[in-house]
Amino acid sequence: MGTNSADGRDGESPVREVEVQPFMIDIYPVTNVQFRDFVRSQKYKSEAETFGWSFVFQDFVSDELKSKVTQTIESAPWWLPIERVFWRQPAGPGSGGKAADCPLRRSGSGPHVEDCKVGLTHGGTSSRSTEPTCGRSATLY
Repeated sequence: MGTNSADGRDGESPVREVEVQPFMIDIYPVTNVQFRDFVRSQKYKSEAETFGWSFVFQDFVSDELKSKVTQTIESAPWWLPIERVFWRQPAGPGSGGKAADCPLRRSGSGPHVEDCKVGLTHGGTSSRSTEPTCGRSATLY
């Protein structure tokens, strides 16, 4: 894991061996439509929506929004605080798309694992269901 690249940042350097604990991951990403359905059925609100802003990696931020950034984190200046960022507009206002069947790109710093166990089961409609539909499960560990 990591990089030996000269521009390695944020603890990415150097390349090193790591041990990853077992986890489950779906073979298909959760789509925007599926996440929207989860948000509606669970009345879920991400931290980004609650706070009104979130950090966005600099390469995804438009020049217009970059020009409005007034502060950064000294130890991670490539993460920019952008207002009105959330799952429907992952890089700020105007960045959302109409790609309903595309993978969800951002949900703030959630949903949390427990939320995923409860409601993100590809098309599941029960608020307490953890049974996958379509033969796929989005349960995360």
